[in-house]
Amino acid sequence: MSQIVVKFDNQLIQTPITIPLIRSSVEESGADYKDNPTEIQQSSVYGIISPLIAINDIVIDFDNVKEFNLKSSSQLPTVSMVVYDRYGLINLLDNPSLDNEVRVQILPPFENAYKKINLTFYITSIRISQGKLLTITGSYKLPSLSSSKFKSFGQKNTYTFFENIAKETGLGFASNISDSNDMRCIYCDNKSYIEMMNQEINRANADNIIMDWWVDFWNNINLVDIMERYNTIDKNLMVWVSRQNGLVGEGLHITPIQTSAILSNHPSIDNSELYVEKYDVRNRTGLQVTKGTDKIYSVYFEGRADYNDTLIMDGDVKNDIYIKHEYLGEVYGDYNYLLSEKKRDSFLQKINTESIEVTTRTPLLGLMRGHRVNFQWYINDSVFDAKVDGLEKNGVISTPSPKIPMYDDNDLEPLSVGNFILDKSVSGQYLITSSSIRYYNNRWEHVLILNRPSKDKLKLINR
Repeated sequence: MSQIVVKFDNQLIQTPITIPLIRSSVEESGADYKDNPTEIQQSSVYGIISPLIAINDIVIDFDNVKEFNLKSSSQLPTVSMVVYDRYGLINLLDNPSLDNEVRVQILPPFENAYKKINLTFYITSIRISQGKLLTITGSYKLPSLSSSKFKSFGQKNTYTFFENIAKETGLGFASNISDSNDMRCIYCDNKSYIEMMNQEINRANADNIIMDWWVDFWNNINLVDIMERYNTIDKNLMVWVSRQNGLVGEGLHITPIQTSAILSNHPSIDNSELYVEKYDVRNRTGLQVTKGTDKIYSVYFEGRADYNDTLIMDGDVKNDIYIKHEYLGEVYGDYNYLLSEKKRDSFLQKINTESIEVTTRTPLLGLMRGHRVNFQWYINDSVFDAKVDGLEKNGVISTPSPKIPMYDDNDLEPLSVGNFILDKSVSGQYLITSSSIRYYNNRWEHVLILNRPSKDKLKLINR
């Protein structure tokens, strides 16, 4: 059981982003310094105060980025943006056509902790209003990953197959496993490597392992035992943050600090990058009805003329059980390769049924998809206290109320609470299953979708 680690870095050669040095300081310009009333270092603004964006060869001024959304929720990163081309350079000189790209960089405000995000996207749609306002969507650009191939990989297991694709395409490789025991013959019959990875991830076969894959914001293929990440509680979770929150980009030398990775709404960390103002519940329990909580999958083993039924159950569902029955087809050989895909689908459905969404006020490069994080939510509501006391007296609540301290583990010790009560029904450790870095109204947001097992949720109401 381990966190995701980078096995090797990417070797991609991406188009450089060149920005003329206009606003700077003596420290940055040296002998070429010219008077700058603001004394703001340009290199401390682009990519830090706002995303650094280049559309083909035109760099968007940092104050002309109106909206921006970089998202990792599916296999490949996606981007969308609204930018203002004040002088109409893109429309008049370099209007994106069939050959195009948009370059995106997001830099940490301090050094020696996290690598910058440095991505290239293909412009899939662009709308130019009045010659200056551009609305753009982009898909991850790497032709060697998206082009069709005709190739035999021979006998490979899932781990080695994904590792080989990363090396061939120049991508990095990250994983929380070191090998997999599912050797098979892998043949790419005029499919893209994206299609092949989606195909082979469904054929991965190992007891108590469910695998998932995606390309992260650092151009690494992530091959992850998602079941382990979902069910494991990590100890001593730490993250690097800035000391001078809100002063980034004003020519200051930022000194980071390493602190416990706890997202919270407690007033004592109001000035911290880890502060969150709200959380939203995002439940998709309708999937239980349409796809079933319990599934029976039937196959016919051709070689031994035998039928086999497999029952997959969601053990956390006690009352609202919906059963679905499906015949998968015929299996040739002893390995039920048709069932492995359904096991994975059922598990991904389970972990994505109940989620919470939290939003921080700056990109946290140490908290990304596949990482785990602690979440502490506090309540300061006298009416809530009275309601809880009434429910306790009437026997509706039999487990300890949120007034009781929650954790013994140092990672999850409540903050200095004062009059604030830790809400134990939602506080705990979560897996980050989606990460979205947004920029609008001249400010950042980092939106994280968090999931955890139902067994880790405190049930206060007797049902």
